[in-house]
Amino acid sequence: MLGAVSREFMLKVLLVGLFIFAVYSNINLIVRNHKLGQILREKKTQTAQQAFNNEKLKLLISYYQTPSFQEVEARRRLGLKKPDETVYVVKGLATDTNQSPGLSDNLYNDIQPAPPTAKTNIQLWWQYFFGQ
Repeated sequence: MLGAVSREFMLKVLLVGLFIFAVYSNINLIVRNHKLGQILREKKTQTAQQAFNNEKLKLLISYYQTPSFQEVEARRRLGLKKPDETVYVVKGLATDTNQSPGLSDNLYNDIQPAPPTAKTNIQLWWQYFFGQ
C-alpha cells in the first residue's frame, strides 16, 4: 500500500514537473521569438532606409550628369556667365538657410561598428546548453 501511494505520488510529481517544464519552454520560446521579431523589424527598417538612400544616390548621379546641373555649378563655383548675359548679385540673402533637411545630398553617416563584447565562461556554457 505504501509503495502504491508513493508510486502514485511520484507519478503526479513527475507529471507536474513535465507540465512546468513545458510551460517554461514555451515561455522561453515566446520571449525569444519576440526578441527576434524586434530585431527583424529593426533590420527591415534599416534595409528600407538603405534602399531609399540608394535610390536617392542614383537620382543624384543622374542629375549630376545632366548639362543643366553642370551649367549651374559652373556658374556658381567658377563665376562663369554667357557672353550676352548680365549677372546681378543680391546681397543679404542666405543661400543655405532655405534648404530643408529632406533635400540635402548628404547621405553618408560615418558610424563605427560596436566592438564585440567578450562573453564570460558561464555565458558560453549557458549558450551551449540552452541555445540562447
